[in-house]
This record gives sequence, structure tokens and C-alpha cells, in this order.
Amino acid sequence: MKTENQSISFNLSLTENDLVAFQLLANSLVAQLGANTPGYLEEVIVTDIEEQIAIYERDKGKQKITARFFGEAEFQRLSVPCSLQDMQQSTMDMFDKAREIAGVPFVVTSAYRSSAHDKSRGRTGTGAHTLGMAMDIRARNPREMFLILFGLIMAGFKRIGINFASNFIHADNSPNHDQNVLFSY
Repeated sequence: MKTENQSISFNLSLTENDLVAFQLLANSLVAQLGANTPGYLEEVIVTDIEEQIAIYERDKGKQKITARFFGEAEFQRLSVPCSLQDMQQSTMDMFDKAREIAGVPFVVTSAYRSSAHDKSRGRTGTGAHTLGMAMDIRARNPREMFLILFGLIMAGFKRIGINFASNFIHADNSPNHDQNVLFSY
């Protein structure tokens, strides 16, 4: 039996008709329960519907972003969760090529971040991550760092940052930022 302190999380991929039907069903359920509807249940239903509608509206008519070496779950487990669909296809194509060239796993530590998130961290809110054109990749050792860096350069990345202390490499293909640069953190 579900109590007020428990939560259930799931991800649905819904069509517009599904969303309308789901919203009608949820409204009907809340209306039938009336005054007996636990506040948390009504809030969960409304919040989940609004989130699904926002996702649907964002992705409606948009070609799905695909990647050979990177999966949706990988983006959702990041410290700042996002979706593969937040990324640009050209960026993911370059990261796939770099991963293939490097021949080692690319462990993503950061990808898309909203402008609001970046601003809340004291950044400009206009960085390559906010455009879906950047990822940070963790390297487990110096050899892996070299192979990742080699793969990124060979794949055509012209903006690369290295943090030796934290063992990660940033790469992006943003045309809005200075090109042909290597920077350190």
C-alpha cells in the first residue's frame, strides 16, 4: 500500500492523444475522489501530466537525437540530469566519432545544462553546455586521457578544455565561442 511518504517514478513516451486522454482520466479520478483525494496524489498527477506535456511539446516535430555510444540513461544519471534529446545531433555525431577513434569508453560527467542552472552557479548562462553542444568526459588515467583527447581532436573538436586535477576533458562544437582553443581549468 502506498503511503504519503513514498513515491513512484516512471518515464512515459506519450502522443498528444495519449496526453489528452491521460489528463481526462486524471481529472476524472480526482473528481471522483473529491474531498477524499489526498493532496499529494492530486499534486503528483498534475505535476506528472504537466511534465509529460512539456516534454511532448518540446519534442513535437523534432527529429529524435541519436547516438551510437551514448544512451538516454547515461544523461539522466548525471549530477545535472538531462536528456539525449537536449543535445544537438551534430555534437553527438562528433562524440560518437571521437569515441570510435579513441577506442575507450567515454564516461560523461556533464552534458546539457539549462541557462538558469548555469547562472545559478555564477556562470554567464550562454556556454556551450546550455546549447546542447558540449560534454565533459572523465578519464581514469593519463593514457585514457590521451586517447580521449586524440579522439576528440581527430573527430574535429576545436574547443577542448582539460582539468588534470579532476581528470576530465571538456569538448564542444559551439560556433558561438572562440575556435581552435585548448584551455585548462
